[in-house]
Amino acid sequence: MLHQAYEEFAGALRDPSSQSNKARLSHLSDQLQARGVYGDAALHLLQKYGGQINWQGMSQEVFSSFYRFVYFICREPGKRNVQVGTALAAWQLVLCGRFRLLERWCSYVSSHHKANVVLEDTWRQVLDFSRTVHEDLSNYDPASAWPVLLDDFVEHIKGSRRHRPAQLSVEPLDILSPWACRTITAVSPRSGSKRRPPDVLEETSAASAAAAAAAAAAAAGEL
Repeated sequence: MLHQAYEEFAGALRDPSSQSNKARLSHLSDQLQARGVYGDAALHLLQKYGGQINWQGMSQEVFSSFYRFVYFICREPGKRNVQVGTALAAWQLVLCGRFRLLERWCSYVSSHHKANVVLEDTWRQVLDFSRTVHEDLSNYDPASAWPVLLDDFVEHIKGSRRHRPAQLSVEPLDILSPWACRTITAVSPRSGSKRRPPDVLEETSAASAAAAAAAAAAAAGEL
């Protein structure tokens, strides 16, 4: 089921201008959520049946689509965002081996992120960050349109390096969840835009949230 859902999702993304694809994504979201495939339950299914999708062997272009699919299925019903705990577990599960700073990033978000959700723009730009920014952060440009959370993360890492004694220059990895990555392998950098106009997935998310709000208002008016 999960593999078929991903294929449907990827197919809809290939033609974002089509109104029918927006309807396909909305219908797919409703189907998955009706079966209980959302939030942490979606991650458990990914972990259990990941071999059918094999995201570890995907090219960067194909993985970009799959990465968005993960966010798509992790949203709670009627919500456009993902709970921060779910996002942390998802990052640890799918970015293992693709993001050298993964454990430090997850540890920072767990300790410093004040909001209880992760926005889709932040989710997508974490992947851009993992592909474009060097491990030593030497090419990070704070003047670029990165999310504030990533700006703060970079400042935190640079600050900890300035104040850490030389013999403690290697920061231990924090294991945050059953999906935690224990091995970090090489990551190939890739250039990519940081700010994007709304696309078919974002518009579908907004429409679904609006529909849920309207239904709740109508139900309240009947009481």
